[in-house]
Amino acid sequence: MSKTNRINLDPAAPDSLYAGAQKVNQALDETEEQLEQLKKEMNVKISNALCLHWMGG
Repeated sequence: MSKTNRINLDPAAPDSLYAGAQKVNQALDETEEQLEQLKKEMNVKISNALCLHWMGG
């Protein structure tokens, strides 16, 4: 899963550099997924709070 603004993987690079770049890219992808999940959870909580406020609770 390659996203923008990631380390370009050059197959001609030494194995250790290539493997390191893969790990960094994977960590960035996982962090981005976690951030998206937190944003979704935050939006639900905000919506719930606004609903309670609107209902006078």
